Amino acid sequence: MRFPEVVRMADDSGPVWARSKRGGGGGGFFGLLMALLSLFAILVIVLAVMDKGFAKGGAQMDGWIHSVVSMVHKDAKKADDKAGQAATATADATQAAGAAAAADATKAADAMKSAAPAKK
Repeated sequence: MRFPEVVRMADDSGPVWARSKRGGGGGGFFGLLMALLSLFAILVIVLAVMDKGFAKGGAQMDGWIHSVVSMVHKDAKKADDKAGQAATATADATQAAGAAAAADATKAADAMKSAAPAKK
């Protein structure tokens, strides 16, 4: 059976409905986003039913969020203190190494001056 030229593929390999289907580019990201939004909606509805109102359920979620945020702030403060201590220790070590290098350079320069023959 012959098909009209309009329904044939460009490489003449069969009808249009036999072409391979191409997938969309952002389907995976969109699906993940929709799944997360759906889970959040289910959580809100369950809390509203359990606490007999959206306001009480929202307050409970706010409490959860506040506890997580305060824990993150506390950990960030500890990390900031440790980073400050490490930076201070690094600066002290750098200064000590610089002083030692300067002393070695001074010794080498003095040795070169004393070993060099006097110019006339």
